[in-house]
Amino acid sequence: MVLHSSAEFAVKFLETEDLQPIAKHLLDCAAHLLPWLSQPEMMQIHRWRYAFVRRACPDLTLFATDPLPIACCGDWCGGANVEAALRSGDATAAEINKLLGDRGLGDRTVPPLDFAAILAES
Repeated sequence: MVLHSSAEFAVKFLETEDLQPIAKHLLDCAAHLLPWLSQPEMMQIHRWRYAFVRRACPDLTLFATDPLPIACCGDWCGGANVEAALRSGDATAAEINKLLGDRGLGDRTVPPLDFAAILAES
């Protein structure tokens, strides 16, 4: 089980030296919803300083071909969450397919993904 805090919570405790009480607090909060979490076999907390996007890029992908091809994508493109990361990766794959044309992949292009259907299946 991976628990994530809110950005506000993370900023409040970012520089705290001993993170174990913070981990216990997060676990206790989660255990209110999932009681079986109250006695974990193992617990680890990680300070992820750059986990939250402060200002997202409005474009789904950043793509350049000069001087060399480079593509940038992630949760910071087109939003600030996992869905944005999925859409950004899909848009980047489409740009790569356009660049390759019939070089390399031929008719084996990456089909567009229906993220709503994928998420509904899980």
